[in-house]
Amino acid sequence: MEKAEINYEVIGRYHAASKRAKELISKRNELLYTVSYELGNVSSNRYRMIRDESVLAVKQCDFDALQAKLSEAKSINDELIKIIEEINSIAPLAEEPEIRLG
Repeated sequence: MEKAEINYEVIGRYHAASKRAKELISKRNELLYTVSYELGNVSSNRYRMIRDESVLAVKQCDFDALQAKLSEAKSINDELIKIIEEINSIAPLAEEPEIRLG
């Protein structure tokens, strides 16, 4: 039985798409971490002692900035899903593993 010819073009596409997927994952996760951190920070209102009086210190939340970050993360995630679908469609031809979506 003859072995199939190696398709370098498909292998190259697979690895380029995999590299892009890793970049997108990193960028998306960084945005989501930032949003999570900012929400946690805003939600931790504390009482402070000022001149022997207990004062509630309330942190402001920039909801527009958080929404912009979430929108950007969603856009990146949408692009990531398309790239993963492309990777999975060419993985068998490149004799490389598919990426599982969880």
